[in-house]
Amino acid sequence: MLDIVQQYINTLVHFNWQNLFTQDFSLVIFLTWMIVPFYFFVTLVAGLIKQSLRHIGDRDDLLIVQIPTIGNTTVNHIVWRLRQYDIKNVLYWLIIEEWDDENKYKGFDKVIKVPSSFTTRCKYKARALEYARRVRLEMINRGELPREYKVLQCDDDSVPSKELMIEAKNTPYDVLIATIKPNYSKGSILARIADYERPFACSCTCSFFTSIKKPVWAHGEALVFNHKVDRLISLDIPCVMASEDMIFTHLASYHNIKMTNTPNTVSIIPPLRFSDLVRQRKRWIWGHINAIRFVLPLGSKIRLIYANMIGLVGYGLATVFIPLVTFNIVQLTPEQHLLTTISLGIWFLTRFIAVSKVSGVKHGLIATALSYIIVTINFIVHVRGLLSKPPQRFEVIEKTI
Repeated sequence: MLDIVQQYINTLVHFNWQNLFTQDFSLVIFLTWMIVPFYFFVTLVAGLIKQSLRHIGDRDDLLIVQIPTIGNTTVNHIVWRLRQYDIKNVLYWLIIEEWDDENKYKGFDKVIKVPSSFTTRCKYKARALEYARRVRLEMINRGELPREYKVLQCDDDSVPSKELMIEAKNTPYDVLIATIKPNYSKGSILARIADYERPFACSCTCSFFTSIKKPVWAHGEALVFNHKVDRLISLDIPCVMASEDMIFTHLASYHNIKMTNTPNTVSIIPPLRFSDLVRQRKRWIWGHINAIRFVLPLGSKIRLIYANMIGLVGYGLATVFIPLVTFNIVQLTPEQHLLTTISLGIWFLTRFIAVSKVSGVKHGLIATALSYIIVTINFIVHVRGLLSKPPQRFEVIEKTI
């Protein structure tokens, strides 16, 4: 160990920049191992700065907490917990399908049942959200709903924090995206490990790109939008059958609106079984492919392709290169060795900061120690989903709270 440290010190003292940009394959390995860690580090720092500069506001608008579900009574517990916050001027709406029984749901101010006669070009959850949107617009026309309001879009297994709900009411932004905070006490072991990637993605990619109005990922666990966006964006679009919240956010970004990301969190439960994790990620990846092929404008297509590729291709190449260097099949120069070692340290530091700021130091340390396992699990389930047939229906997973 001391010999390695001494070698690095000698390399640093006699550093030769020309040895970085060699004319063989070592340059490809060097650039791969450098670019990905520094990309995430830069987006993390930039995202933290943008979050700290966001305006909190003091509007105190009416907030409609909207939860769509397919028969999951977990929503009863969610609405009970949210009412314990005792936040004034909040309405709790539930969206259910035509076959569901509204009598089994308790604590909601309004239960919207999507009628079988309602037809749209979109499907599944997007269809239900579009129907609720039209209900709001009709209520405004009848004078039953004020013209200015906010919607906090949740899922039937997500619990927004009190701080997030208060910011949602007060924010001057038209779109506000929360930070995912998994509950690591529940879910399958592999799913818990895999979901350490979610606060990492929120803290890096989401926090930066959303804050400059160039969203990449966007999730339905806690998406806030106001009356202006509600009127502008319809999901009645052909081919929308998954990733509807991401599509909604991307389409909104092309209008004259303000958008940002908040460090305030929404709690989620990792998938309860590994098979649910696979099913969930398969729905995501094919939702992205479908959105890229048929729905999103060119700028969004480019960002989404880039974000997916830097994970899949970047990880794949970086992993393949490890044995090439370890067994001296390809030799790096001392200067390349030094800087790639520093980039590895930057990678671990980025993982620690990104996760610990959301879930605490304990989970930050776990996410750092398991970082390679985390990205490997996510790589495997995404590739498996990519290589399988597209879902022929909306893939639902078991929920709990």
